[in-house]
Amino acid sequence: MADKMQVQAEFVNKKIESEVEGEVNHRFDKLIEMLKKKLGELGAMEFLSKEDLDKIINDLMNVKGADHGDMEVTLDDIIMTTRDMLLKEIQRLSRRHDSSLHRN
Repeated sequence: MADKMQVQAEFVNKKIESEVEGEVNHRFDKLIEMLKKKLGELGAMEFLSKEDLDKIINDLMNVKGADHGDMEVTLDDIIMTTRDMLLKEIQRLSRRHDSSLHRN
């Protein structure tokens, strides 16, 4: 009787292990699929070139060094400077667009 219960317990354990392994593999496959999709989206995005980022950091260090005596550049500093650069570029393009409209 004890042997029969042992066999049944082993069978149940193997069945549970198999089901759990199947579920883990399924979730893992879904995670891999999602990561591949996100990496594909990330690869399609345009980023700043290394030269552009170096220029931003150098500009920040020059401003921070002159203003604060502090040479540490934070992510917030980079974000603010990049935002300012984008706004200036938008304004410049807007002025160019406006002047081309006035010429026509």
